[in-house]
Amino acid sequence: MTTVVKKKTHTFTILLEGKHDFETIAERIYESCDDVLVSECRGVIAIDFSRDNDTFVDAMLSALLQLFDMGFQVSRVEPDDLVNENEIARRIDQSRQSVAQYISGVRGPGDFPVPVANVTGKRPLWHWHQVLKWLYDNNIWGTQCDIDRSEPIAIANAALELLRHKDIQRIFQTLRDKSDKAA
Repeated sequence: MTTVVKKKTHTFTILLEGKHDFETIAERIYESCDDVLVSECRGVIAIDFSRDNDTFVDAMLSALLQLFDMGFQVSRVEPDDLVNENEIARRIDQSRQSVAQYISGVRGPGDFPVPVANVTGKRPLWHWHQVLKWLYDNNIWGTQCDIDRSEPIAIANAALELLRHKDIQRIFQTLRDKSDKAA
C-alpha cells in the first residue's frame, strides 16, 4: 500500500524587475502558472504564489525558476527581510511603542538584534529573520514555520541582488585580492 503525502501550500510574493505592460505580462504568467494572482502596485508587477511543495524553499525556488525560464527578471521575494520599527509592529500586530520598548530593552528580556542599515538615521532597519528569531526564542511571537520562511527569503533576495550586478566576478576578485593582501 502506498502512502500519499499531501504537499503543503506555501504562499509568497515575487516582484518583477522593471516596467511592464500589465495585461501582457499577466496573460503570459496565467498561461504558465495556475497557482498565482498577478497584480500591479505602484508600477511594479507582483505575483502572489500559493504553491504546493514539500518545503517552502522548494516552492519558492520552483517559482523563481519558472519565472526565469519565462524570461522574466525578478526583483525580490516578499515579505522583504529589511524592516523598520513600524513594519515590525505591523507584522507582529503590536504597537510601534511596544516594539520600541523591545528594542530599548525596557520590555522583554533585552538583547534585541542590532540594526543593520540606516543606523544613524531616524528609521533604522533590521533583518526580519534576526528579529523573528529573537521574538520566537523569547516566546513573544512567531512559529517555527515563520522562521523556516524568513531566512530563505533573505538569502534569495541577496542572491537576486548579486545577479543584477554585471561586474560581480570582478568585484569578488578585487575583494579576494584585498583580503589576501591584508592577511
